[in-house]
Amino acid sequence: MLQLGQITALGTVVFTAVLLVRNAFGALRIRLGYYEHTDAHVVSKSRQRSESAVLTQIVVWAAGVLAVYMVEWAGLGSAFTVGQKSLLALGVGSKIVIGLMAASTLSTVNVIKAAFDNTDSARVPPLLGNPVLPLKPGDDTLTKQ
Repeated sequence: MLQLGQITALGTVVFTAVLLVRNAFGALRIRLGYYEHTDAHVVSKSRQRSESAVLTQIVVWAAGVLAVYMVEWAGLGSAFTVGQKSLLALGVGSKIVIGLMAASTLSTVNVIKAAFDNTDSARVPPLLGNPVLPLKPGDDTLTKQ
């Protein structure tokens, strides 16, 4: 029987996969013209945001899997155990799933943090589109020069 920690780790993979699919379909709907907004700038920004979210999650998952292999490469594989087996004793598929779970856990924590951070104080530039520049105190618009 799975323990709570294992269920949570698997659940974070499912959660981030669902977010990935939602953003991918959102970007696809916008590209196909199913978006019912008349402002072209809003449509473009929504498409960029969806595409950036998809690319970001793929990069995060790849980084998680890469991190597992880096631990093994650095000679630390025996220090990491899953169940009763060390990382070195696990197969390729198991290592990939562990990387996905680790990355998904951090993605889920980031989504939870974003839900509570209504000031957007932890904003980072998107992977796609124009970088998001934080406003200076007292500024209400950004001007292009």
